[in-house]
Amino acid sequence: MSVKDFLKTRKSTRDFKDKDLGLDILKKIETGLVGVSNDNNFEVNFDLAVDGERIFNLLDGHAGYSGKMIKSPHYVICEKMDDDKDSGLWSAYSIEDAISKISELDVASCYVTVKQAPEDVRKKAFGAKYDRVEYILAIGMPNTGFLNLEQPSNPRLSIDEIVFKDEIGKSFEGEELEHRGLSEVFYYARLAPSTQNRQPWRYIVKEDELFLVTKTDEIHDNTSTDLGIQMYYFKKLSEYAGFKGEWELVTGQEIDGYKVVAKFKL
Repeated sequence: MSVKDFLKTRKSTRDFKDKDLGLDILKKIETGLVGVSNDNNFEVNFDLAVDGERIFNLLDGHAGYSGKMIKSPHYVICEKMDDDKDSGLWSAYSIEDAISKISELDVASCYVTVKQAPEDVRKKAFGAKYDRVEYILAIGMPNTGFLNLEQPSNPRLSIDEIVFKDEIGKSFEGEELEHRGLSEVFYYARLAPSTQNRQPWRYIVKEDELFLVTKTDEIHDNTSTDLGIQMYYFKKLSEYAGFKGEWELVTGQEIDGYKVVAKFKL
């Protein structure tokens, strides 16, 4: 499945079959997760927890998706390897890459937030790495007949609402974005998931580079995660469009009340 098709259909499954995935699929997942770690400079170490019941019983009532623990046959433990303040961006980038790889095996997944769980609970669940685990992934086969899928509470913003020319508020005219090869990239990038569908990303496109920005007074606990996911999909979509750029993080810069998060060479 192409990244465009994946984004059009991407949903978080919150109701899984009570059935193991099987040794063959689990081995393929493990192999894929090692590849994701390697490809993303080991920003996240992934550990497959085959005994999902143990993890669920420890975290039930303490962690979950929007406060509700998700029960699944297996979990992927996502250990953040860097405590740098920007590590949340790259961690989310890597985790979304893992989700994409898992989906290629027709396995469903769902983010589970665990950072709010008490320290003693996290120690029992994750051992010595407990303080570096903020998210885990519930994985398994979706329960056919009752697919409890995440539905956006708000519609996706249009390209004109998230992409600006040179400065916030200035829109592109006519087919200018299409002529630059960016129209389709932004069309699909805007479909990326975010916490409560907040869509905190905005883009300022200049002559030979673009800037990913977010409104300073709307930053919340999961903004870095949302922006890291957006960076992942923009990068993959831009590759399909023939762009060779890489994300470079930006610190200490604001534009018209927006924090500059990263820049990308076009």
